[in-house]
Amino acid sequence: MDNHKVLILLPESLEIQEHIAFISTIFQKQYDETESIARDVQWKTKYYETTLDLYIDTYDVLQEWVNDFVSDECKELRDVISGIIFVFKDEDHKPPVECLKNLIDERIEDFTAKFFIGCYFNENVIEEDELYELNSDLLVQNFEIVNWFDKPDPSMDKVGSERIKEIIDVHPWLSHPETLKKNQGQINISPIDLDSFMTKLEQAKERYQTFDDSKEAELFIEKIIDELSDMIV
Repeated sequence: MDNHKVLILLPESLEIQEHIAFISTIFQKQYDETESIARDVQWKTKYYETTLDLYIDTYDVLQEWVNDFVSDECKELRDVISGIIFVFKDEDHKPPVECLKNLIDERIEDFTAKFFIGCYFNENVIEEDELYELNSDLLVQNFEIVNWFDKPDPSMDKVGSERIKEIIDVHPWLSHPETLKKNQGQINISPIDLDSFMTKLEQAKERYQTFDDSKEAELFIEKIIDELSDMIV
């Protein structure tokens, strides 16, 4: 059975040690910088565990990388990946975000079944209000921007690496059954009802866009995450 495939895109402007630290922090794996594919990476939550292959690539000029990625030669990769984690550090964060948004809209088939994370690797973080507005606009694409250097706050939702892990945790790995952990044993569970899941997700997106109050929107998202998690497990 094939492993799930996740593409990680890193800017060449990051130091090698930052590449290693990023991947090791998210995936709890000792990453060898000479690897372009890290196979058989275990992802475990309270409810399930699965196995990932990490496809690791770098870019100098993002648009040039995108031009290659949308070519016919890369169609198979575009089709099989379960998600993309895109790291960027540009002081003007809007052009790279727009570039990836257009990629998702125009060239990723069935993007609602995949996850897309933009990790802003810059200590001058995107301000909370702007980040909220940005992610509201990207919700339809299953694309979320996360500040890597956001400071955790007990009163806030998860941020930084913990938020990235949370997004991966609740992703519905739809291509094959997962392993559910129960007590000391393990049992197999069937794939979720994809139609019901996607209908609920689309309804949630439409409702989310009607909120004007950020706190109400955050509470709604927490509720939906719990409900979708229940559907997965």
